[in-house]
Amino acid sequence: MNAAPCITPPNSLPIELAEVVVVLAMRTNTNANSPFRDPAPIVTYLNAFPDSPARDITRAAIMQMWWIDCDWASAHGHVFLLDLLLAMVEHRSLQYSKWALFAAIENCHLDVVEWWYAQARKYQAATKCPLHIESWMSIGMDKLKEHVLRAVQSGNPKAIGVVQWFIDQIWGWDMSGCGVVPERAAQLALFFPPAIQHGLWPILTTLFGDDQQAAVLLAAHYGARMALRCTFNETQGDEFCIGAVSSRSLVFARQVFSQFKILDAHVPIGDCAKAAFRSGHVEMMEWLMDEEGVVADMELLKEAVQAKHIHVVHWYMTRFGIGKEYVGTLLDWGAKYGLIELLELGYTIDPQCLVFSVQAPLLLQVATDQGHVHVLEWWQANNLPVVQGQLGPYDLDAACTHERSVKVLDWWVRKSGLTCYQYSERAVFNATSNNCVAVLEWWKSKSGLPVRVPIQDGFLLEAFSSDASTSQLGTWQKAPRVGATLRWWMQSGLLTKDDYPVEVVVDPNQVFLLDRFRKSGILVGAASVWALAHDACTMHAT
Repeated sequence: MNAAPCITPPNSLPIELAEVVVVLAMRTNTNANSPFRDPAPIVTYLNAFPDSPARDITRAAIMQMWWIDCDWASAHGHVFLLDLLLAMVEHRSLQYSKWALFAAIENCHLDVVEWWYAQARKYQAATKCPLHIESWMSIGMDKLKEHVLRAVQSGNPKAIGVVQWFIDQIWGWDMSGCGVVPERAAQLALFFPPAIQHGLWPILTTLFGDDQQAAVLLAAHYGARMALRCTFNETQGDEFCIGAVSSRSLVFARQVFSQFKILDAHVPIGDCAKAAFRSGHVEMMEWLMDEEGVVADMELLKEAVQAKHIHVVHWYMTRFGIGKEYVGTLLDWGAKYGLIELLELGYTIDPQCLVFSVQAPLLLQVATDQGHVHVLEWWQANNLPVVQGQLGPYDLDAACTHERSVKVLDWWVRKSGLTCYQYSERAVFNATSNNCVAVLEWWKSKSGLPVRVPIQDGFLLEAFSSDASTSQLGTWQKAPRVGATLRWWMQSGLLTKDDYPVEVVVDPNQVFLLDRFRKSGILVGAASVWALAHDACTMHAT
């Protein structure tokens, strides 16, 4: 269901009844597209009611949402949910890790960061406490600085407040009395390039004074020297130099290069050239070519194409030209990255290029795999040949790994008028393992084709298997989608007690999905349960 503004229920509606309605709405909302990316509906639901004893019902609903833990709430910046989870500790054990703090920093949720530090101080000397995070108070400055850097690199304007918090509370630098000390400010050297790139000027002016132009020059001068003196990270000098080019500030980059040359330091010119093309900054690219000896070629141009800087392709075409021998490369990039402009450019350079039978199937298969339906539509609209050659029918299986493939599948099966495609049980398997419920539903309800369900025992166990090396972030981000996918299979009618067992591997600390699974009425074989328990224990031990 879509999120909609909630209002306080009218007085004529009992609060208990209203909460029951909201509980049902919240549970339904778990099947929304990417619910882990949009927690706003949940908070809207919870804030829709005045305080009342009946909030226990709402808390019970939160308990049903098994993917909501402290890490999840922190990463999405909801202190309200953290308070609610803490208040429910007697009924539901808290699940958290240091990632809760790190994710809050990286996502610029300063109120959440301060909440965690407040809890750490509150329970530091307590004999009985729900949160055991005393060690968080001693997390090293360098470790926290890594996550603050990611906040700055995100370009989020709220990163300014996170950096200020880091300087005041963690670094402990009180600049009110001593004024600007460039040598000390340079300890945050890697912050400077992304701050300039994203226009987060208060970070620089806080460290180097209110004059913005002077701050840029000081950041380049002292930052370069500090980066080159770094002993615990030998690559920091290269990172700073590459970052200077990525900053899109020619003044900053020139000054950094000048400092490197004065200090007779290595300049990673190849990586800098790639960074310039990735940034799409034409003046930066021309400076590197005219003064630093960079030779532009198609490999560098690919960096710009991957970043979808079409203007760089036109600049390259104007300055250097693109011969017919590179038309195939342009077409391949256009199909792979969904850039119609490159297909049109290739066709302009060589109008006969698309007639070759070896080219069409490769390009259309790439566009299909990547889910670029607009490429397929452009191809057909221009009456270009769909030649199979020796490659056989176009395969639809690989396209089922992402949600955007629904439009591609629909084009091939229902709109194109073509029949030169094929699919196998791998299509449904790919959609399941990537939690693409919309793709599964398309195969079942809209394709008009038989749904080829994998016949091997335990295919859902394989599809849902969690990689033990998966990060904590991946675990809780994937959780709600796994639940939605499992529910789809339970309700699909494609599985029966006599056909295949339904299994799923979940986080070993979670039992809610397993309980729902047990109550679903679909049998789980003893061997499947053993495999599930073994996998969960292995993950836990890891």
